[in-house]
Parts: sequence; structure tokens; C-alpha cells
Amino acid sequence: MVSKRLDETAKLWLKKGLKERKSRKKMSGGLSDEKAEKVTEEILEANRRANRETWKEKNIGILLIATGVTVIVDQLVMGFLPLYWAIPFLASGIPIAVYAFLENTRKFREYAEEDVEEVRRNEGS
Repeated sequence: MVSKRLDETAKLWLKKGLKERKSRKKMSGGLSDEKAEKVTEEILEANRRANRETWKEKNIGILLIATGVTVIVDQLVMGFLPLYWAIPFLASGIPIAVYAFLENTRKFREYAEEDVEEVRRNEGS
């Protein structure tokens, strides 16, 4: 969901007028418009790569959390499942999901920094 927002924001930067160009130029450290567009595309690609590498962990964590919440809701509504069944799902799902989101952010920053540095090196040559 966040990556979709980042994609949409970056596409707006690429499509809109002078204000977005200035913003893009400022974010890319004063590079030319063409180079700023390349930097934006590289940042989007870094986000996609990070998401491709961590989607399994994020989904597993979210699935475990959802199962735990389902048990709690079932207990509150129907009383069929014992409430203590939710503990293992939540206790394992929350750390997995938090780790996956933090790892995704770390990888995104790492890839984005590498890609932006590569574009800046290419501008110098």
C-alpha cells in the first residue's frame, strides 16, 4: 500500500509542471531534469526490489496476526474458540511482521542510495 503511494507520487513528479520539477531537482541534489527523472525512476525500482524480496515475510506476519485477531473476535462474538489460542498467533505474527517491514525499509534505503550514487557518478562522467 505504501509502495503504491510512492509509485503514484513519483509518477506525479514525472508528469506535472514546474513546481514538481523544482521539487524533484531539490530532492535529487540539484541534478538536471533528465538526471532527476532517472533518480526518481531508480528510487521507484529500489522500492520494487525491496518489496519483491520481503513480500513472503510480510504476508506470513500479517496472516498470523489476522488469525490471532480472528480468534479474539470469535471469542467475543461466539465464544467458540478459547481466547488463549490467540496468544501464539499474535506472539509470532507481530515480531515477524515488524521485522519484515523494518527489513523492507532497510533494503529500500540501501538500494535507493546505491542507485542514486550510480546516477550521480554517471553524471560526472
